[in-house]
Amino acid sequence: MELEEWKPMLSENVKFSKSGNSLVLNQEELGYQLKLNIDVEPFIRSLDGKKNLNELSNIYNEAFTKKIDEASLEKFLKSDLTSKGFIKSNLVLKKRPQASYIKYKITIIKSGFLKETKLEYLSAFFSKEKFYLLLILLFLSNLLIFFFYDNSTISSNSSQVIAIVFCSHIFHELGHAISAKCKNISSGPISFGFYYFLPVFFIDLSDAWNIKKSDRIIINLSGILIDYLFGIFLFICYKITNNNLFILSNILLFLKTFYNLNPFIRSDIYWVLADYFEKPNLSEQSRRALMKVFSNIKKMKSQPFTKSQIYMASYYFLTIIFWTYIIINFLKNVMNGFASSRLFLTTIQRSINTGVWDFSVLIRHSVNLLFLFFGVYILFVIIRVGIKKITRAIK
Repeated sequence: MELEEWKPMLSENVKFSKSGNSLVLNQEELGYQLKLNIDVEPFIRSLDGKKNLNELSNIYNEAFTKKIDEASLEKFLKSDLTSKGFIKSNLVLKKRPQASYIKYKITIIKSGFLKETKLEYLSAFFSKEKFYLLLILLFLSNLLIFFFYDNSTISSNSSQVIAIVFCSHIFHELGHAISAKCKNISSGPISFGFYYFLPVFFIDLSDAWNIKKSDRIIINLSGILIDYLFGIFLFICYKITNNNLFILSNILLFLKTFYNLNPFIRSDIYWVLADYFEKPNLSEQSRRALMKVFSNIKKMKSQPFTKSQIYMASYYFLTIIFWTYIIINFLKNVMNGFASSRLFLTTIQRSINTGVWDFSVLIRHSVNLLFLFFGVYILFVIIRVGIKKITRAIK
């Protein structure tokens, strides 16, 4: 087909929504979202199947000071829109794949599980003012409980503790789903999988890109709020029953929340930062920002950077420091890590057999074990990248 004969037409499955100064296109059938500048909405709506590329480029150039030629326009329309089903085509397109960094996914609760549930009475708790006040109060309450009990040796039924902690993961994801429902956003399924080597629970909240940034951040933090709320519930149960099962579960749950507060892995806080900067692929885009800073320094350019670019570059620089620290400690403590892995497993086994949990020992060994895990992961990535480069070179 000749270049001028192609007349792009929007798919009937495309839904328009606005988020701040951005236009969000949703391909509802395939599950793709695309965020664009709000000013391009009239141009996107002009893709009616009646105009060829020459006419469309004229429309674009009349509307914007930054000009675009037909070849560049075709590349944008095909690579960004047609390939994801925003523009009609004869291509056989697949639904948007879930995050590639999560493997072996298993659905725990199917999507739409809250569709018919009425939650208007909870909406007030997810307003900006009440939500953050409640989050801070619950965090401080759990922190006080942790420091008061963390040096104690606590005994309890291990299988019951594991069951409660398992349920807490489900409640965490339900927290995201409930807040999304209160913000009129549909949530996907709650699933289980492996984030590289770590087992994780997660929920698909792709539709959250259709709402404003402040609401997306609240949705991202809602799982942590539910963790803290569940922790207080467990502490109340402990005070009523004096059963160590509940205080032990409370402490383990509070320790678990710190994983979600690490911004250098794809945790809840990572997605908070992604929403704050409005960068869905925060890791890659922050890497590019840092590379741009280094490039300008190398070329002795004095090009000014926006605050967002500076923050993004700083984030990736801190990410490098974090992983460098992990690698160095892995190399320094690799034998300690292997030794700690044996001691950690032995301590866990003894705790399960006796029902007595010594947190001072577990925490000390688990830190060394984490260094070992992260270090092994980094080595795995280096080896995998090396194999790919060697394979390309051979070909």
